[in-house]
Amino acid sequence: MQRGRGAGMSYRGNGQTARDKANASDVELGLRENSAHLDALSDKVSLLKGLTQEIEGEVAGQNRFLDTMGGGLGNAGSALDSTMAALERMSSQGGARFGLCVAGAVVVFFFCLRYAVLTARG
Repeated sequence: MQRGRGAGMSYRGNGQTARDKANASDVELGLRENSAHLDALSDKVSLLKGLTQEIEGEVAGQNRFLDTMGGGLGNAGSALDSTMAALERMSSQGGARFGLCVAGAVVVFFFCLRYAVLTARG
């Protein structure tokens, strides 16, 4: 029986059984697949990082634009306030005739604006 055992060990080669070789092959294949998946994941992370940086730049630009626009609107608001104050002073001095003239001017302005929009459209 000793001889049978010795003969059984001869197929091992360098001390590994066929099962050990298959397991080692499976492990190596798994490591290669993991490496390929990690490379793909790394590419996707790099792409997302680039997109995030582009979004950050766009948001910063839009914030700057909105800040300048807000300042412009604030100036327009103060200009409208001063215009309304001047109109109130003038209306208190001019009476009903002044109010009628202002209403007529507003109506004419809106008709002119409507005409300009309609002719621009075509």
